[in-house]
This record gives sequence, structure tokens and C-alpha cells, in this order.
Amino acid sequence: MTLPVFGPSYNAVEALEILQIAAAADTFVPLNTPTGQSSLLDPTLSASGAPFDQSTEQDIPSIFYQRWPGDWQAAGGGQWGNWIVDTRLGNQALLAGLASQTEIPTYCLAFRGTMDFLNAIEDFAALPVTALPILDGLQTVIPAAIWNLLSADVQALLNTITLPKSYVDPANTVLAQNAKVHLGFRLALEAMDYLLAELPIEDTTFGKLIVPIDRNSLSGRIRSILLNLGGGKTEINLYVTGHSLGAGMAALAAAWLATQPFPGYTINVKCYSFAQPKPGNDYFSYATNILFQQKNFGFYTLLNSLDTVPQVPLTIQTSGDLNYWQGIEAIATAAEQSSPTAQAIIGKVFDVIASLNLPYNLNYMHAGTPIILNGTPVTTASPETAADIYTFPMNGAETVGYPAYLVNQGSGNGFVPIGQWTNGVTQSAITMNSTASVLWQHMPWTYEQLIVLSPAYQLLAGEAAAS
Repeated sequence: MTLPVFGPSYNAVEALEILQIAAAADTFVPLNTPTGQSSLLDPTLSASGAPFDQSTEQDIPSIFYQRWPGDWQAAGGGQWGNWIVDTRLGNQALLAGLASQTEIPTYCLAFRGTMDFLNAIEDFAALPVTALPILDGLQTVIPAAIWNLLSADVQALLNTITLPKSYVDPANTVLAQNAKVHLGFRLALEAMDYLLAELPIEDTTFGKLIVPIDRNSLSGRIRSILLNLGGGKTEINLYVTGHSLGAGMAALAAAWLATQPFPGYTINVKCYSFAQPKPGNDYFSYATNILFQQKNFGFYTLLNSLDTVPQVPLTIQTSGDLNYWQGIEAIATAAEQSSPTAQAIIGKVFDVIASLNLPYNLNYMHAGTPIILNGTPVTTASPETAADIYTFPMNGAETVGYPAYLVNQGSGNGFVPIGQWTNGVTQSAITMNSTASVLWQHMPWTYEQLIVLSPAYQLLAGEAAAS
């Protein structure tokens, strides 16, 4: 189906296509590359084809044999170093552009999810810090109870870090002052400007070249696109996306870009985040929602109801998280006066609230308008049924083969028909371990399936078939 006109409304076909780009960002890692195969996405290939060779595709499973959607290509063209951002923390992002550009050029910025132990540290660094610029080191924003546990060397290192981006509109004073974001996600995103890895460019004539760090930064890549628009254009449409950790980074990036940080240019932002862990507190969510409404931008967070990752970081509220605690106390006092039983129950509740003496705020929530996908648990039915496709059981084995529908070419046109979504185990040597199994509900291909099965997608598919 055709990608709809860029706009603020949710569209399931659009969501599926953007998820394919997020999944491509997830697969851009040498550790997933078969021996002897290139680890690079080749932006010089035709936009209608996949930027993977066949053997690489087979070892990076997806329900789409050609998971790179047609009509997208490397942003800016040229060699791969011109469109990949890579950091020394192991975070990566890619920029893609629509080959058949409209009057307003359209691009997609996709962030990779968790792939190594540094990424896992970012996931668990769930300290809420201000969404405003941090210019005086991290000691100013990390609670003393946490800071004092760190070694002197770590403290010295953290105090060298400045995080200059703003993720809220400072004109909205109350929300801006109270908005907090996930420190790990913020470090991962801003490392794309201050902690970059040098990218080698593969060149058959001149051998390995090095992309200068200032050209490889996230801000530098976006600025380069803007400066090269030509024809007097000063406006682009930009999808922002990611899966898992990438979704947390995408939420912050979308909020940052919505503040229009490039003077003289307009970036129309639309964010699709998939399996998003909670990126900030309630005030950050409110501030982002209000800013996107004011700008007429779209921000959608797709969540599988059986996925664990979107349930973290844990949310714990205390009385200090409420706008006006006195109002709750007044209601409680009136209720206590109604009966001794009510007084006893409410008193116990207040005792528990008072005991939550947290060193920092843990009132996390998702950003964006939630789109809930109806997950289906694994069954033990025999023979296996369509309900079994969503979680792949290990059956006591340490490793098992991936389901055939993920590694077979399928129909030959890049799409695996619904009838082939079964748990028939492939005879190939492609296997997964128990970690992949227990996170099956979290995987991009599961989200792809759930989008296709969603009523919103099926409605559009029916309309397309009838036209």
C-alpha cells in the first residue's frame, strides 16, 4: 500500500513502513553479520531493493524478506558514512530519504535499539534529570544519595559532561522546570554530537577513508540536509523512529527537534516509537504533547500489550509528585470523618505514602499518543495454531531454530503471507537462545505482525483492495 501524505494523523500503513526502517537500524551491526559478509548497508543500491545481500538477509530475520521499504534511500546519497551516525557508546542512527520527494522533502531518522553492554547500561541508568540544558556537569542533576556512591574518578568524569539540548519549550515555564527525562537515553542521544566514533568509508578505489567527526554528528548530518535543500527551500518533513532503546532516544529526539533547534529552517516532526520504555516523567509527557499539538505534529507510541520493556522504568509516585497534595489531604480528611473504618484504611494508605522517601522522582510515563497492539500469548496447542506465532517457546532447549517464516523468502515479492506465519522450525543453522525467546513479544518482527493484524491496518488494506 502507498505511503500516505505526511501529516499529524496516525496511519497503520505508514507505521508499518517506518517500523521497517527502525528494524533496519536495529540490524546495522557487525555482530549480526555472517563471516565474510559486509556489515554495511549499501546506500548505492536501488531504492526498490534491500540494502542487504541475500545471505545477510537470511541471518537477520524479519517477516519481510526485503525489510528495507521501497522508495527510501540513503539521505543525501553517496557513501554510507554520509548517513550513519555512530558513537563510542555503541549507539547508532541512520538517516534515510524518500527517493520520490514531494514538494517538501521527506526524511526518516531511525535510532538503533540495545545491542551491546554499553547500551544496556544506558537502559538501566534510569535517573530522571532535567529536560533543560545541563551545562555545569552531572553533579548538579544527580541526587546526592546516588552521587556519593560513585568513585572520585567517575564523579570527575561525569562532571566533564555537558548536555546542551533542550527537550521542552522553555516558554512553557512550569512544565519546562518540572520536566525530567531518562538520563541514560539522554546520554545516548547527546553522545551523537559529543562522543562520536570515526566512521570508515569503504571505497574500492582509495581504500578506507575516515569521515571527520564534525560531519558525522547527528546535528551535523541534519544541518547538512538542510543546507543542501537547494531551490530556496527551508522546510523538511522528518519521521523520527526507533525500537526499544531506540524508541526512548526517538522520543527525546522528536521533542528536541520539535523545539526547532536549527534557526532559519522548519522541521515538521512525526514520531513513531515502537516498544518505547518510558522516557521521562509526567511533566515531560505533558510538555511534549502540548508542543506537538501547538505545532500540529504527530507523535505515536506503539505498544504490544504483552511486551515487558514498555513497562520500565518502574513508576513510583509520592506525594511530592502531585501538583496540589493539599487537595488530596482535604478529600481524605472528609472521608475519614465518615466512619472509623474509613479513618483506619486511609490512615494506613497515608502511612505507606509517607514511607516512600525516594532519593529522586520515579514518576515515569510514556510520551506520545499510545497505540495499543493486542498481543497474543503462546499456547501449548497441538498442532500449533496461528495463536502460537507471537511467543516462541524454548521447550527446554538452550537454542532452537528461528521459525521458518522469519528466514524463508516467502512469496518472492518481499512479503510473507499471513498463511505462512507458523512456528514451523527451519532446518537451517540459524538459531536463537533463551534471551531472544523470552523477549519474543518485544521483537520488531512481532510488532510488524501485530500492526498488520490490527483493525486499523486491516481497514486500510480492505479499502485498498476494493479500490
